[in-house]
Formats: sequence, structure tokens, C-alpha cells
Amino acid sequence: MELDSKTIATIDGCGRIAYKNGSVYVGQYMNSKPHGRGRMTFPHGAVYDGHWNRGMMHGQGRFTWKDGRVYEGNFKDKEKHGRGIMWRADGSVWYDGDYKDGHPDGYGTLNYPNGAVYIGEWKGGKRHGTGTYHYKNGFVYSGAWADDKKNGKGKMTCTNKEVFIGEWFDNKRHGEGTYRFADGTVFKGRWVDDENWSLSSLLTSKRKSAAASHDTQDVNQSQGPAAKRPHVLEPDEDDIKWKDLMIPQDQEQQEPSPTDKTNNRALPPKASGNVLTTSRPGTP
Repeated sequence: MELDSKTIATIDGCGRIAYKNGSVYVGQYMNSKPHGRGRMTFPHGAVYDGHWNRGMMHGQGRFTWKDGRVYEGNFKDKEKHGRGIMWRADGSVWYDGDYKDGHPDGYGTLNYPNGAVYIGEWKGGKRHGTGTYHYKNGFVYSGAWADDKKNGKGKMTCTNKEVFIGEWFDNKRHGEGTYRFADGTVFKGRWVDDENWSLSSLLTSKRKSAAASHDTQDVNQSQGPAAKRPHVLEPDEDDIKWKDLMIPQDQEQQEPSPTDKTNNRALPPKASGNVLTTSRPGTP
């Protein structure tokens, strides 16, 4: 049965609410707002099935976008908050870890679309703390991060087994470090803005020796980061856009209009103007 708007504003129980913006809620409610366990279908095709608190997604739940993306985990005040997993539309895991206020925060694993993987600590949606980044080309960086960049002490291992261990600043080698070549040669020195001129001289010498011996494995073909090639060393920042991991604003529940558009008359104070069908109390 349908109830008048004044009654809807105060009723508790379990049933169905059809909102003027096209959203439909089925579940438990309190004071005509979703509260407890329920399912909301949004006008653009997204669906949330889980726990609610006074009209907001709160607690354990599952949010499914129209395009097939899925988030399942904890919510707080309609934002992803706590432990959760985000899947892409193809079913692959996008992010598995901790959230805070809608952003990765704490510890988690992010699988980039290009095949790169980051495993480690996050803060406000950025890599921050200690973490390991597996590049799509096979390089691996493990160490300190700050503000989504390599900052502090870290280790870069190349596909040809060359290794750099030392200080980093804003994704560049900057400070004291050690470079170990695949042949066992070790170079220690100081890098400035990702460059070390003494190392460059050593590389030149190695290239000359390789050329003189007609070595097919010319050091010039090295995949290591001895030379300055930041385009090889840096993650593809465009691989992930955090807005795609957020709950789209146009799919969130909208507060109903205080005007009944059906007959264009003003409703009593605090009335919602939504249509509610009652059923016996219980969990949907």
C-alpha cells in the first residue's frame, strides 16, 4: 500500500522506496531512510547491496557499476573505508587492500592495466611508505616512497641483473649509491639528478673494451639504469585514475525534492515525497 508523505517521514520497517530521481531502494529503513540491510538501484544502472546507516552506505557492502566494475568491502559515510577489493569490468582484480575516505590508504596491491604491479603502503591514494613496484619491462624497485614517488633509500633491480642501491629523490637517483654490474663490477659514488659522471666514464671504458674484444654482449646494449633513461624507470602514471575507483557522484543517492512533481503541490515540512510500499519487517 502507499502511505502519505507525512507518514513516510517517520516510518520505520522494511519495504520499497521509489525516489524521484529514479533510484529504487528495497530493504530496511528508519525515518524513511535506508538503515540496516538493503539494496539500492541507481538511475544510471549502478547497484549497491549492503549495509546502510541513516541513508548512507555504511558497513559491509558491494557496489556494482553499470559498466561491470565492482567494489566489495567496507564503507563509511558512503565512501570506501577499511578493507576492500576493486575489480575491473573483465573480472580482474584492480586493487586489493585498505581504504580511507574513498582512497587507498594503508597497505594494498594495485594491478596496473599495463601489467605493472605495486605492493606496499599507501596514503591518501598515493604510494607512500615502503613498497615494491614491478615494472612491465621486468625492472623491480623496492624501497621508500613519498607522495607517489620514489623518495628515500631504495633498490632497483634490472632484467639483466644489474642493481642500484642508494638514495632517491622524486623518482631520480640522488645521493649516495652503489651500482653493481652483471659481471660483478661494483661502483660506488654520488648521484645528482639521476646522473653520475664518473659512472658515465666507466661505462665508456667498458664499451671500448667490449668493442675491442668484439663482445656481442656490448655494454651499450645494457638494460640497466646506469645511463639516464627516466622514461624506462618511471611508472606510467596515466595507467590509473583514482576517480575511476571512486563512487561516481551522479550515481549516489540524491535527497528527494520537497515538491511533489506529480501534481506540483508543496508537501508538509520534512516530508520526502517518495513512494513507499510496506512489507513485514525483516531482512530483504
